[in-house]
Amino acid sequence: MSQKTTGTMKALTFISPGKIALVDKPIPQPGYGEALMNVVASGKVDLKPMVTHRFKLSEIIDAYELFASQKDGVLKVAITP
Repeated sequence: MSQKTTGTMKALTFISPGKIALVDKPIPQPGYGEALMNVVASGKVDLKPMVTHRFKLSEIIDAYELFASQKDGVLKVAITP
């Protein structure tokens, strides 16, 4: 489930004591066990990139066991009808 992201983003950056600035930075590439999140309007975070596994409601026990064991790179499990 690897997705390459390119371009730049705005980042609040420490310049010196008492001085910060909003600057353009390259969008980082997340490594294993990491997720790139997009902050949307009003400070909300888009968690869709963190969904690493999807299960049907009939498979909820399997989903729970996978998440509880933290195996297979699981970060967030989505349950669908």
